Amino acid sequence: MDNLRRLIQKMAEPRGENEASSSSSRPSTSSSLVVEEMRKAFPGFYQGKNKKKSKTEDSADHLTFKICCLATRSDVSMTAKEEATLGKAGLGLKTISIPRSANHNEFKVLVTNQFLRLKESKTSWLLFRREGTGKSAPLVEIIGENGYAAKALRETQGVKQSTYLYVMPLTDLSVKPLTSKNDAEQAELKLYMKRI
Repeated sequence: MDNLRRLIQKMAEPRGENEASSSSSRPSTSSSLVVEEMRKAFPGFYQGKNKKKSKTEDSADHLTFKICCLATRSDVSMTAKEEATLGKAGLGLKTISIPRSANHNEFKVLVTNQFLRLKESKTSWLLFRREGTGKSAPLVEIIGENGYAAKALRETQGVKQSTYLYVMPLTDLSVKPLTSKNDAEQAELKLYMKRI
């Protein structure tokens, strides 16, 4: 709040000729002065034109998908309460960056590894998309000749960055909450030991 007050006071002060000529490093236009002062006052919040690309945006070599892992089969999307329950169980909604070149099998492995309970269960799953908006929107299975290849999902299946995808396991998964980070680490270790 103090930064905001200082910024408003500074902008309200008239600029004298001495001040303008003595600070040649300052921008000459009032709009660029505002941008500069905003950056100084709120470095964590205001980035102006220099805003970095978010990690949740597509890039030249990666595509971003919003993927929700369900615990059971469902015909409709879930509510916020159901989403919270799934999140506590190591399922739920995640934004996942997948290499653009990922084929069907690579896509499935990358997605499976993001959801602890799905990974533990070793069950197979199908991918659905939400059709429409609002609560309980219908889910439609994604079927294509390239399966779940990342590039095909984006280009031929029309799965946009804002489209919600749903992983539907073929066998029910537990929604028992993971009680701590230690539980997740123990489960990861157990999976690793099984592979050895």
